[in-house]
Amino acid sequence: MKTKRILLTMTVVYKGKHYPPDSDHEWPEDIVDELIEKDAGEPVLDVVGTKDQIEDGLSENDQSDLKRQTEVIFAAQEAIDNGQVIGSGAPDIKAMEKILGYDISAPERDAAWEILKKERGNA
Repeated sequence: MKTKRILLTMTVVYKGKHYPPDSDHEWPEDIVDELIEKDAGEPVLDVVGTKDQIEDGLSENDQSDLKRQTEVIFAAQEAIDNGQVIGSGAPDIKAMEKILGYDISAPERDAAWEILKKERGNA
């Protein structure tokens, strides 16, 4: 059975157990897809770095870079979900900047777009 990771945005009851918001879980793909469709969670993206790596000694700059990369990826996904894309299907930089509240570069958008395509199996 294929599974996916999800970060919950609201409390979910799965197999009789309550799971709180802001917790992440690996569940069957069809369950995760349904929760995402119902806005009960967000997919956990394949971002370079993990919480353990941060705790194991990433510098503050590296932590800041990882946080920014994660924010850019989620902004890219939100722009795509809102149909704010360019001809290639990539998210629109201006839309992403509006979501983020700060400027980003084309290479940052492109890196986020590549990660999202890999997550979807479109790379």
